[in-house]
Amino acid sequence: MLPGKFVSVVVDFENTQELLTKVREGYLKASWREEERLKTGYVLVSSGKIVGAVIEDVLTGETLEGEEALREISRVAGTKKVRVVELYEAAVSDILAEKPGIKVESPVLREEIPGWDLEGLLRLLTSYTGELRVHNGGTSWRLYVDRGVVKAARTIRGPLLTGNDAFKSLLHEMGHVVKSGRYETGEKWDFTREDEVVRGHVFAEGVDLLREKRKFEKEFRM
Repeated sequence: MLPGKFVSVVVDFENTQELLTKVREGYLKASWREEERLKTGYVLVSSGKIVGAVIEDVLTGETLEGEEALREISRVAGTKKVRVVELYEAAVSDILAEKPGIKVESPVLREEIPGWDLEGLLRLLTSYTGELRVHNGGTSWRLYVDRGVVKAARTIRGPLLTGNDAFKSLLHEMGHVVKSGRYETGEKWDFTREDEVVRGHVFAEGVDLLREKRKFEKEFRM
């Protein structure tokens, strides 16, 4: 159990990234069952960024810390076992000083969104900064996104493209991504100048247009 002041409970949240904006300095706490074992996970947050993670086995007291804990929490979040998260305010620097093993270097809670879920993608884009991978079955793109604006792009499967060329190819293929692809938050990416993109804001605008187009077509069929 980590020290802290209880703030609120979030139930049936849309994506894990939105939770990071709800606590400026503190942690997220959630519990889940793994077979016959009850586990509690803590994700420490400072200024909207993940700085630490730990999982505790409630019965045995055994812990998993740091990067391994964050990967496990990401896995569990993806299974939808966790639908309730408690938010706490806490002195994060003091906790990290006392428990240095829980620090993380790659502060990413992995999340996967199906290609057709444009609402979910837009919600993610409003608050997320980091790597976003996009897959359509044949080609995969690696993007660096800053709250909806694509700063860099590169293909990681299919024809090798970088920067604006990679970004244009993704925009051209978004229809296929929506039909059979997926999006996933990734890891830390220190992109280079050749990966940089201009007019990266058109990605979120394009997703919004696709969403409105689908909504119109659905209403028209009715």
